[in-house]
Amino acid sequence: MNDSRPTLAEIIALTGSTLLQIQRTEFIIQGLIAHLKSDILQNNKAFKNLTPLTFLSDNEEAKKCRRQTLGVLLEFFNKEVNLLNERKLETFLINRNKLVHSFWREEISNRSNPSKNFEIAYIWLKNLHNEAIDIEKTFKGLLYIFIETLAKKHNKSDEMQVSLQSLEGNLKNLFAAIK
Repeated sequence: MNDSRPTLAEIIALTGSTLLQIQRTEFIIQGLIAHLKSDILQNNKAFKNLTPLTFLSDNEEAKKCRRQTLGVLLEFFNKEVNLLNERKLETFLINRNKLVHSFWREEISNRSNPSKNFEIAYIWLKNLHNEAIDIEKTFKGLLYIFIETLAKKHNKSDEMQVSLQSLEGNLKNLFAAIK
């Protein structure tokens, strides 16, 4: 965005970027769930068949497993691990659904002052994009902790090639989220 109000092209670019960021976040959460082998997951009907193999496969069962929405995944994690405060989660899910289902109609096409709408929409999108990044970092931090725990459990800590420094921001987000 330059010094003036955002253009439609900038709104579209940020919309695409935000959608991709939300999908990345969803992918990380699904992958994390697929790698967790606990009684909690095995007894949860929604995730019973979600494994790394089914997640990465192209068959119908895999497609069904991948259809889990971001809301269901985050609700599951929030209930079981209490990673995100409820208000932040609820706001994120409402905004995610608005972006996917009604953003264009509500914020862009149905207003009398398009350039003012673009400015408001751009700020809203930027905030949602940043929120998705924060949630992704939180789950990356959690994933790092799981990887580190498994490595120690199997005496493979020395083989772990993940740099703590590269994950520092993710771990900070994780610890901030669980305070």
